[in-house]
Amino acid sequence: MKKIKDIKIQQVELSPRKKPAQRRAEETVALILETSAQVLVKVGLDDFNTNMLAEHAGLRVSTVYRYFPNKLAILTALVQNLRDTIIEALTSVEVDDDDWQSVIYAYIDAYVVVNRENSAFFAIRRAIQSSPKLYEIEKELELKLSSNMARLLLEKGVEIRSEDLTRVIQVFLVAGAAICDLAYLKGKKDKESEEAIIRELKVMSINYLANYCS
Repeated sequence: MKKIKDIKIQQVELSPRKKPAQRRAEETVALILETSAQVLVKVGLDDFNTNMLAEHAGLRVSTVYRYFPNKLAILTALVQNLRDTIIEALTSVEVDDDDWQSVIYAYIDAYVVVNRENSAFFAIRRAIQSSPKLYEIEKELELKLSSNMARLLLEKGVEIRSEDLTRVIQVFLVAGAAICDLAYLKGKKDKESEEAIIRELKVMSINYLANYCS
């Protein structure tokens, strides 16, 4: 996959240029981000640009630039929104069963739901892989989820040092996300294959984590 064309990331402004202070401005920013996600899915990362975004959103390009200085800033906002959605979904997971395996199943199921409910999920994940700065946001996500999941497993009686458990869970999360990407791609043509891959992910995850949690 191509990286965002020769951008020197450290010199690019990633934050929104202007924070919306009124409802109309908030609606405009929401429209920009919603349309950005749609365009990203439709044309892919390489062809995504602010002119196309403005056209699809029915806005002037100058309006887009009023809030976002460049396309990377828009992508950053999309990644941050996805990160927040995943964190909210997975950190709110509650498991009544005393079995630690139930935590794994619940986490995978919650992640799959977020994936399926967000049509731009896969496109945004591909964008993350194009930029070190965007990848930093995903690393923050991994650390947050690893810490939360470790807490849940320790509450279920898993006996392992918290630091070691967090590291093991990070491996699970990275591998699991990649397998979910594969399931998504397969599911575009065959939903049964998608479901089968998710089932295999659960089996693989339980077998891997059993080395540390049982």
